[in-house]
Amino acid sequence: MNKQLQSLIFILIFNIPIYAWADNNLSIKNAYHHLEEIYFSMEYSTANKNKFAEKIYSQKLKASLTNIELGKLDTEALEDLFQSIKLINFYNNKIKYTEDMQKLLQYLTQNDSTKKHHYIALQEAYIATRQFEAAKNMLEEQKIDYLQTIPKINTAKNLSSSEPTIWEIKGESLSQRAFNIPQKGPFILVVSHPLCGFSNSVSKYINRHKPLNNIFSTYSIWLSPPEGSLNLEHFQRWSQTYPKFSMGLMDKTPPQAGLGFSQTPIFYFFLDGKITSSLTGWPHDGAHAASLKIALIDIGLQPY
Repeated sequence: MNKQLQSLIFILIFNIPIYAWADNNLSIKNAYHHLEEIYFSMEYSTANKNKFAEKIYSQKLKASLTNIELGKLDTEALEDLFQSIKLINFYNNKIKYTEDMQKLLQYLTQNDSTKKHHYIALQEAYIATRQFEAAKNMLEEQKIDYLQTIPKINTAKNLSSSEPTIWEIKGESLSQRAFNIPQKGPFILVVSHPLCGFSNSVSKYINRHKPLNNIFSTYSIWLSPPEGSLNLEHFQRWSQTYPKFSMGLMDKTPPQAGLGFSQTPIFYFFLDGKITSSLTGWPHDGAHAASLKIALIDIGLQPY
């Protein structure tokens, strides 16, 4: 065998693992950048974004979450993988992503590679998926002072896993209860947030108009969509400002299939359990006022 052929064989045999290692790292980076492009794009609906992201995650990232595969990744690729899970869970809260994030954090811990933001992100993921006890246990077990303090949690008893629930803020505690869209008569679900300027604007508008105030006091519920922060003081301040529109927390899934909550405020109008229309946003000039009143009339309510 000549020396050139021997050299070629040596290069192929001993560099294949290096090429595979490099390819794994590049694959993770490309997948992460692809997820960013999808979620930051203005071309797709939220549902389609989640659909595309789920495909990328299952095909390009999920297989990397074993100790053997994780051992093939460099520090940068491990961080890209973590950020990928964090990103997809932010837009599409699911317990399976939180479990994967926990698995990755455990691997990073075993290899002394954890940083402050890893623990913060995992706790926020727990909160967004309404795994409050896990978020609380994480604080107690890790004894990390920069994690969020979790209030007292009162979990509802004897509920099926498929039954929609909401979380009500009672003083310094969170109480879970069953919640279903009423199957008779008119009803309004308002997806809102106490720090949303548009939500505050529409609440002020409703407060100023007695017929609207009476309607929303009687027929509406105000819920904040899942997020990774539990600043109860913001919700308490909202309830003091708008006592008739106390705001609770939506659970990890909406109270009815097909409802989105990527923006605030969103009004969903129901009649006999069926959605009749929706209204998104509230311009500061009150341009949606006429549309709001039409939607109320459509479900049998008189806003005048």
